Amino acid sequence: MNKNSKKQKKATAKKRPNRQLAVARPMPSMDGRVRNHVRMLLDPCNAPLAPTAYRGADGFMTRFKRVDSSMTHTSTPYFIHVYYPAYNSTWAGEVASATAALTPTFNIAGPGQALLANADSQRVVSACVQMQYTGSELYRQGIVFRGVLPIAAIAGSSINELCALCQATDRMSDSQLETKWIPSPSEEEYWATSSVAPDAVGDRNVIVTIIQGSLNIDMTFNFVTTLIGEWRPKFGIGMQVPSPNTQDTPAGLEKVRTTIATLGNWWIGGAKLLAQVAKTGAQAVNATRIAGAAARVAMLTL
Repeated sequence: MNKNSKKQKKATAKKRPNRQLAVARPMPSMDGRVRNHVRMLLDPCNAPLAPTAYRGADGFMTRFKRVDSSMTHTSTPYFIHVYYPAYNSTWAGEVASATAALTPTFNIAGPGQALLANADSQRVVSACVQMQYTGSELYRQGIVFRGVLPIAAIAGSSINELCALCQATDRMSDSQLETKWIPSPSEEEYWATSSVAPDAVGDRNVIVTIIQGSLNIDMTFNFVTTLIGEWRPKFGIGMQVPSPNTQDTPAGLEKVRTTIATLGNWWIGGAKLLAQVAKTGAQAVNATRIAGAAARVAMLTL
């Protein structure tokens, strides 16, 4: 090899960039209202209450919680729990057939409904349902199906059909199983509480939990429902909603939905895992991909 060839190789080596691991890119800066809204969706139980990314008139922001203890599953193979945040009501009960068409009856008042009786209109900001098995360890068995589905998918469907639509399947856990709510494009619109319930064939989302157990074995559960609602009081009751100190965010809800879509299956527990990865460092086979998602969660939850 002559001297010119050696010089050429050295020059090429200098120009060639060093190979480095991909670095997770931070999320672009976003409007404060969008960030507030995403935080509340990721953590309905603890996130600070703040102005939302919804457009239109602002209302009172309030967090409500309801505990339904000792719900029992005994003599039938299925138990279903459906929380309808827009209507703030729950349908729950045992189901005997896996193939018969379901007829939901939302007759369990949601969290804070006594206070929301003073509302002229309301809309959902975020919500979650936490299920905890509370029975004997001997009888802790069965499968739990969880998911967020449009309300139109519930009535007329069978248990088998809803189980197929749910996004998560778990063995009966000895710890809490949490399912968060996903806003649909319709949620920006206030629902007038003095009128009929929101359309049961629309695209507003509900939180579904289905338990497939065993016959003749008593299993008891606690269901904890959390709602962050925005509501406007009825005229003449002496309450006035303060004026907002920030302007509406253009396409705010669309930006919120786009942001949470980058976080994977965050509504069935993914956000907690990613937040943990963000704190401890991603040391896995897909470390670069996980780190990217984790970095986005970390920026939202600071």
